Amino acid sequence: MGLLVLIESGCVVLLYLQSVFNSHLKNRGIQSDRATGGSGRWAYLAAVFGGQQDVALLLSRSRSAPTATASISRVKGQTSLSGGPSVGAHPLGFLPRKVPQSEANMGCFGFLKVMMFIFNGVIFLAGGAILAVGIWVKVDSGSILGFLGKIENAPPELRQVLNVGYLLIALGVLLVVIGFLGCCGAVRESKCMLMLFFIIVLLVFIAEVAGAVVILVFRPLADELFQKLGTAAVQNIKADYGANPDITGLWNTTMDTLKCCGFYNSSDFVGSPYYRNHDMRFPPQCCPGSSYSCNQSEADNATTITGCFPKILHLIDSNTVVIVAVALGIGVLEMTLKECLDECMEALDLFLNNHFDESLQMLRPRVNESMYHALIYATILEMQAMMTFQHDDISNAGNTMKSAQEVCQRFRRKSPGLANKSEGDSLTEVQLHAEVCYAECQLQRSALTFLQDENMVSFIKGGIKVRNSYLIYKELHSFVKSHNCHKGPSHVHLVGGISFGIGAFNLTLSLFPPRILRVLEFAGFSGDKEYGLSLLQDGATGMNLRSMLCALLLLCYYTFLTFILGTGEGDVAEAEKLLKPFQRRYPRGAIFLFFAGRTEEIKGNIDEAVALFEDGCKAQQTWKQFHHMCYWELMWCFTYKRAWKMAYFYADLLSKESRWSKAMYMYMKAAYLSMLPKDEARPFGEEEVDLFRQVPTFKQKIAGKSPPTEKFAIRKARRYKASCPVSLPVPVLEMMYMWNGFSMISKRPELTEGMMQTLTEAERTLLESPVNEYAVDDRCLIHLLKGLCLKNQGLLQDAEESFYRVCSSEKKIRFDHYLVPNALVELGLLYIDQGRRAEAIKVLHKAKQSYKDYSMESRTQFRVHAALAKLKAETGEEDDTHL
Repeated sequence: MGLLVLIESGCVVLLYLQSVFNSHLKNRGIQSDRATGGSGRWAYLAAVFGGQQDVALLLSRSRSAPTATASISRVKGQTSLSGGPSVGAHPLGFLPRKVPQSEANMGCFGFLKVMMFIFNGVIFLAGGAILAVGIWVKVDSGSILGFLGKIENAPPELRQVLNVGYLLIALGVLLVVIGFLGCCGAVRESKCMLMLFFIIVLLVFIAEVAGAVVILVFRPLADELFQKLGTAAVQNIKADYGANPDITGLWNTTMDTLKCCGFYNSSDFVGSPYYRNHDMRFPPQCCPGSSYSCNQSEADNATTITGCFPKILHLIDSNTVVIVAVALGIGVLEMTLKECLDECMEALDLFLNNHFDESLQMLRPRVNESMYHALIYATILEMQAMMTFQHDDISNAGNTMKSAQEVCQRFRRKSPGLANKSEGDSLTEVQLHAEVCYAECQLQRSALTFLQDENMVSFIKGGIKVRNSYLIYKELHSFVKSHNCHKGPSHVHLVGGISFGIGAFNLTLSLFPPRILRVLEFAGFSGDKEYGLSLLQDGATGMNLRSMLCALLLLCYYTFLTFILGTGEGDVAEAEKLLKPFQRRYPRGAIFLFFAGRTEEIKGNIDEAVALFEDGCKAQQTWKQFHHMCYWELMWCFTYKRAWKMAYFYADLLSKESRWSKAMYMYMKAAYLSMLPKDEARPFGEEEVDLFRQVPTFKQKIAGKSPPTEKFAIRKARRYKASCPVSLPVPVLEMMYMWNGFSMISKRPELTEGMMQTLTEAERTLLESPVNEYAVDDRCLIHLLKGLCLKNQGLLQDAEESFYRVCSSEKKIRFDHYLVPNALVELGLLYIDQGRRAEAIKVLHKAKQSYKDYSMESRTQFRVHAALAKLKAETGEEDDTHL
């Protein structure tokens, strides 16, 4: 084969040079050899070297002198049409012998063209035949390929053989193209066709060499595979031939087609259902010339019939180069997906080790060709946009995520649905990965849509993206559990992506109050908290691309969502368990230092938390956004210690560097200054009244609405609009309650005692001040916060009385209507701790149903829902607690 390739390549080169030569003659106005019987070359020499005299001797030896002379004459501008010597011809004129025109046109190049045409015509016809066989193999379910797919306990490598139909189709198309280019290129002497033909033939030769090397290297592996195949095939015959119609039909079709008997020989049928049911006789295929079953001696005497395995082996040996080339092609495709995942894992490692720019640089070159590079690159940019909250960053992240979705779309299956009825039509591994990446892109794009656009149409589009994403995740989740799912080498990454999507949806939706959750379930969503947690836990602990995303979502849930929107307890143990492997792997990772600080803060270890947050700031200087997260927590840590100036310092940093909630940062700056003694100097010469008055000017919207905490801060700051404003009594402690800060200090009695002193001083100041329109509201606020401190100190009866004082003043409260429902929630949580279940349910239902349109209502409703879920109410209230 290699020798034929080399010979054909030489012929192509000669024909190509002939084509170039004739083309050059034509450009010079000289007829080609085909038209002049070979004299064109002499005319070309005369044109190049000048004058007939210089080549007369050569012309005298030519069989085509008259035509050559005429050609020379045309080159020199003469017009002799007779073909004989013209004026100025060489004196040694002569008369050539008569030669037939066909003989003149025929020569070496003509012979090459004929051979090229015949040889490539055969290739063209062979390619057409192989293409037809490939289509037949793909359509015919009764072929040997279908049998291999149904063998139980067969080696998983055999599933690659099911692609032989595609192999034959690809091979047939390749041979048809080669034959066509060879035939047409030889006849027409087309430079383009001949060059393309030469390149393809050269590539085939290179593939042969590579195939030979691969065969030498992997021969032992192939022998082992064939041994496994033989064992499985013989077991299949002995167990099912004659009993299972499908297996019997497949074997009969195979033996009729290949003219063979059994896998190795007729002895494979001994002990099979057919052998037992036909009086120890063998199928008719084992007996040539017979249409009936035969006995042992007849089968042994049939020397012309061999087993199907030798026939298959001969077929493979005859087409080794093509099979190896296609196998290498399949391997390259699989390696491409694996290489993409490996490189993305490496980029995430860089990201988690604080090498943010290097991570993006590694991903950037392949964002237009790899769905995973595009997705991870866009995800990192979206994380950056979420933290900076800059419009340009959000817009850039949105465009990048849209491009990533388009890349994923190119790899998706064109027809709808993940799988058809037949196993052969199910999605490939690449297509499955494309589905999960596409769903993730849609989910993240919807989040950016809510941040970027504020009109109703954009919200509707975002909602549709969320639902489409969920439906894809849901269908994928069902599909990967079915037997039709192909588990490729990158299956763990696929399962990780699905676990992240389904887990995130279930966990997030489980936090919603029952009324909203019922509406969402009617729309097709589900909110099973335990199931979502288990999926995310599996994803976080596995070594897959989404491990980091699953872990971050769980850490946010354990340290923020359950703490701020729940009962204020959090799940520190789970958070610490989840953090340990990541801290070992990324000891200086800013993200994990931040969450480690958060867990210490929840445990009440404020000094340890401060040290970890400061380490998080020192760990990297590239992305200041991580610093802002640490600044926020440091601000609260110093608040718990009542270090008002230090807390002010971090609030000031946030107001200057972060765009997330400037109104909130300005409010906190003013609040900390108001906590200082009146005669104490203010940092930077700022005055709290001026700062409070600036708060409304920094109002912004997220998803078309102002954040609840920002609206709350703006409403509280309105007091300072008056020329002689009434000061807020404890604005820092009031905001601290909104972030469940009193639960943070519950394990530190000295911190609780400090807060109680601050509240007592504020209460004394209120009593000493003249009565004003805010007096009742301020006193109720003091009672609520004192009740929390008393609860932390274990004085439950006194805490209950403080909460009751707030509830009893409901009709007197003029502005802070949020105080009563929150007092009821705290009362309910107090009853839960005391085991007073019925009373807890009563006050929680009252807080849930009796109050509307008050500040921070959503937060209060989330907390009521969390408290009721904790109680696991009985039948009457089960709908409220069941997720």
